[in-house]
Amino acid sequence: MGAKPGVVEQSRIARSGRYSAFLFAALLFLVATFWFTTRSRLAPTVVGTTLAALLVADWRGARKNLDRLEVGMAGPVRAQVGAPIDFRLHIDNVGRPVRLVQPGSTTAHSYVIDRSGWTELHLPPAPRGIQRFLYIDLISRGSFGLIEQRRRYRCWLDPHVAVAPAPLGQPVSWPPRHAAVTGQANATIRGEDLFRSIREYQRGDPKRSVHWPSSARHGALMVQERDGQGTFHIRLVVHTPVAGPAAEACLGRALWLGLDVLRRGWTVELVTIEPAWGAAPPQRLVRATGVLPRSVSGAGPMRVVTGNVDELALRERTARAAFGPIPPPPGGPLTRVISPLGDLWL
Repeated sequence: MGAKPGVVEQSRIARSGRYSAFLFAALLFLVATFWFTTRSRLAPTVVGTTLAALLVADWRGARKNLDRLEVGMAGPVRAQVGAPIDFRLHIDNVGRPVRLVQPGSTTAHSYVIDRSGWTELHLPPAPRGIQRFLYIDLISRGSFGLIEQRRRYRCWLDPHVAVAPAPLGQPVSWPPRHAAVTGQANATIRGEDLFRSIREYQRGDPKRSVHWPSSARHGALMVQERDGQGTFHIRLVVHTPVAGPAAEACLGRALWLGLDVLRRGWTVELVTIEPAWGAAPPQRLVRATGVLPRSVSGAGPMRVVTGNVDELALRERTARAAFGPIPPPPGGPLTRVISPLGDLWL
């Protein structure tokens, strides 16, 4: 369950709908009947005092019902652009039923919570970014149904929810492996025959790395040079110089290819550009909606972030990625550059 929420808006008092209007009409009818029956000048005073007492009692009851609530929120492990997001809300000390409404939506799309425990919230899709908290409105009525109070809560999500881009599938043509000796034929990389190059044997090389067909062809011991100890390593460089649909599509292709490489049992190194504040953005950027928005070029200092990723880190990095130029990557493992102009192997 997430961190304890804070109340970010004072309670708002409102009439409680049709039931309230019916009760007011009934009271007016009683006032008129009492006055015509007794012709007493005290009739309006008595009824008015009674009505005021009912309103105060109703207001206190609605407020007390909200004051004792304890609210927590938990988000999903995975979320992506264009898909609804399922959150889990936990409310303790529920007395009378309360109605939950997300700010900006209508009461027609609300949840009625009548007991303590967990509640599933199915919310509309969110933009790409890091969801750090969620606003909810809780509405409570008094005992007599005359008054309702609405209170807004900011529910922090711990851990935060990374809204990743939608993976965009693509046909990938693996590059030919590089020949270290003149005259060696190239072969297409696929599956388990991916390796960096073939070179001459050096003292200390393990015997199992000897490539006998090449050794026979060249008249000298040749060894296979692989990326890692039996695990292939792929570097993905996501070049998104400016914001726009093309840059978002690049992130979607990078996510799809990264997931495909991880499914093969290989390791993935991801290179992206992010805001300089990293995982701790200024509060002014997330105070309004709870979602860290996509940063645009020129909006602040940027930095190039690189490192090996698993599935969850891959989704979070593509969700947090910003826009800006990335310098050419240094030499190293097999590298795929993904940019709005096209994808290529280095």
